[in-house]
Amino acid sequence: MIDTIASFLATHGNTVLFAGLSILGVLSLLAGRALVWVGTSIKNQVASQIVVRALQEIQAIVVEVWQTYVTAITKGRADGKLTPEEAAEAKRLAWEKFVSNWGLKGLQRLARALGLDGVENWVKGKIESAVGGLKLTQQATAATARATTAPPQ
Repeated sequence: MIDTIASFLATHGNTVLFAGLSILGVLSLLAGRALVWVGTSIKNQVASQIVVRALQEIQAIVVEVWQTYVTAITKGRADGKLTPEEAAEAKRLAWEKFVSNWGLKGLQRLARALGLDGVENWVKGKIESAVGGLKLTQQATAATARATTAPPQ
């Protein structure tokens, strides 16, 4: 048996060696690709978690500013609305709270996760969206309250 293997290798040794090295090369390439995929997947998961956390924080801050600043101002008004200057101040307060809560390192991590140089415009845009969502929720709640408390006709 050993003589047969030795004879085969003597005759076809270069081919066997080339085939073996080729298979090892392909396996190494596949392993490398798998590691890159795993690394990318982990980075994407971490980035996704950072962005989701930022969005949750923005939503909570907008509600907080609405509950404290906006409600205090609009309480005595017949129309219940802010002036444009007051609305701008509410958004500025939300941005400042976000910066305070996240700190410099948190803002840098968020920027990296988003692939941006800075996050101010992104965060302010999300604040605008959260304010819009809150207004819609308020309108729907008010309409439901009116409909359920209206006397039957």
